[in-house]
Amino acid sequence: MCPFAQRTWIALEEAGLPYKLTEVSLYGAGGKPKWFLDLNPKGLVPVLVIDGQPVAESEATLDAIAELAPSLATPTPSKRQQWRDMLEQRLIPVGKAAVLNPSSKNMAALRVVIAEWEAKLRERPGKGHFLCGEALSIADVSAVPFWSRLQEEMDCVGAEEFPLTHEWLAACRAREAVRRTQMSSWWWWW
Repeated sequence: MCPFAQRTWIALEEAGLPYKLTEVSLYGAGGKPKWFLDLNPKGLVPVLVIDGQPVAESEATLDAIAELAPSLATPTPSKRQQWRDMLEQRLIPVGKAAVLNPSSKNMAALRVVIAEWEAKLRERPGKGHFLCGEALSIADVSAVPFWSRLQEEMDCVGAEEFPLTHEWLAACRAREAVRRTQMSSWWWWW
């Protein structure tokens, strides 16, 4: 239910890698189980275990999956990182503020970030519906859980005002891996 964990789940599905999914309660009596805290003492999800070694933090899990499934890596890691930086530094904090307090100020700030994303999409060289070209990449996987939640909660990515962002989000959400990881209810869990 957590967008950070959903990133890893999408990447595993998209890569077609075998995995065992174990859900951990984000809240609850007694906290997280000891076995989970042994893997990640911070207690943050997701944790991916590869060859017995834990990989914690969602962006690190995405990088680890991209090493195992190069189809998710992009030919230009710097472009991929630019999208991920924009997501982490702009959309997530501004989106969190808008979700927690949908004041006119926070909603205006969110619209600015959406416009920035739209402008960056206009700058993409070449063709393709995805952030780094014709193929879905880790950059897309990193972003789509947050954009999906914002769109579902606030209907903030209109096709007329933000056509490229709307098209990109629709292309991502049409992927089978993304559809398989959609939940009927979400934890925002920013």
